[in-house]
Amino acid sequence: MPSRQRIIDEAVADAGRDPRTLRRVYNVIGDHGDGPGLVGDVRRWADTLAEWAVELGFDTFVFWLATDLSPRSSTAHARRHHCSAVSPPWGA
Repeated sequence: MPSRQRIIDEAVADAGRDPRTLRRVYNVIGDHGDGPGLVGDVRRWADTLAEWAVELGFDTFVFWLATDLSPRSSTAHARRHHCSAVSPPWGA
């Protein structure tokens, strides 16, 4: 991922834009039980998303619940279980 981010950063800089102005979005699928994607308890989710933000530079995560892929259930699940655990220390 970092090598791909560098390619994007260089292209953006060559076009005269500041790469820091880009939004880095990552689609995350997962659940607390079994299934595809990121699976684990709230602590695992918080640690993983924080690592992706700090180490890989992502600033936005789009969450899809693996067991029910409707946007409404995913949003409710994320608010209930994850949002407070991964809120950045600088505020959101």
